[in-house]
Amino acid sequence: LTINGGDGDDAISVQGVDAVFDADLTIDGQGGANDSVTFETTASDLGTGDLSVTGEDINVNSAVDASSVTFSATTIDVTAAVTADAVTGTAVDLSASGAINVSTSGSITSGGGDVGVVSTGGTIDVNGVVTGAGGNVSIDAQSALLTVGANVSTTGIGTLSLSGAGVTVTPGAAASTTVSTNTGLLSVDART
Repeated sequence: LTINGGDGDDAISVQGVDAVFDADLTIDGQGGANDSVTFETTASDLGTGDLSVTGEDINVNSAVDASSVTFSATTIDVTAAVTADAVTGTAVDLSASGAINVSTSGSITSGGGDVGVVSTGGTIDVNGVVTGAGGNVSIDAQSALLTVGANVSTTGIGTLSLSGAGVTVTPGAAASTTVSTNTGLLSVDART
């Protein structure tokens, strides 16, 4: 299923997709300068389907589960669970030209594939859990600050990479923050 927003500024609200759907879902805001896509009210479970969303603002206020999840936006705000079940390749790919926020109620989990979170021009605040089960986890704020205030980990042999113009790891809402890999490489790059 493909939903194209067209030329105007669109507000697309996804009220939940049942697992019986079990197919790919592509949402593209297209030509508007201020397209928003919000997952709200009821969880969306695409079964073995892939989820791809493009728009200026993407808000995950209700859980999303798919084989793979790709978001491309100006800003991304995750306040619920984003889960991808792909066991190879890229399972979760969040890319923004502005800020990315994973709140304390949000999480990003891969069932085995890689997790990539990249902002080319804004800060990344990770206050919710990010876990790659077997794949690589890369969180890159490029020219801005990356703040990690929650547990970020790989549970297999994958590499965990944190980078940005500055990298801060500090206890967030939880009593402690853990950055860990099982047997993989840990890389922290605080660019200047």
